Formats: sequence, structure tokens, C-alpha cells
Amino acid sequence: MNALQTHAIPRHSSSAHFHLEADGVTVLQTTEGDRRFVLNPTALALWELCDGETTVQEMVSAAAELFSAEDETLRADITRVLQGLADAGLLEWTP
Repeated sequence: MNALQTHAIPRHSSSAHFHLEADGVTVLQTTEGDRRFVLNPTALALWELCDGETTVQEMVSAAAELFSAEDETLRADITRVLQGLADAGLLEWTP
């Protein structure tokens, strides 16, 4: 599902397992253990906002306060990360 077209809200999938490894590395893993994703601090911040209530626009607005970038650029970057997590089965889109 394309978040830009549907205005859906991201939330954690029940198949996602979150944990920290040595030296503060953050890893998301499917419950089956077949896929692992190392999150950088920005991706981790986005992951934490995927609560089923925070919209992509709210994420873009928050990022705009922190970074000097155009909303369109931020929206594209954020959507790309979220869609990648959704494609991996770690996020779901809710209406």
C-alpha cells in the first residue's frame, strides 16, 4: 500500500521484534527470524513514531523542525523508509 496515496497511518506489525544489540545497535527482526534490519538513529526515531496514531504528515512536520530540508524531500525520504519496513513485513498501514 502506498502511504502517499491512501493517507494510511503506519503501525508496528505483529511479526516485528525489536531489540538492542551490543554497542547500542538497534535491530528489527521478523518473529520468524528470517530477516534482520539494523536501524540508524533516524530510522529508529521513525519506528518509534509508528504507533498507529501518528500520520506521515506529522512525522514530516516533526522532521522539518529538526532538519533544514524541504517538506517534499522529507516526505519522500520518510515514506521510502516506512514503505521499506512495510514491504519487509515489519509495519502495517492502517486506515
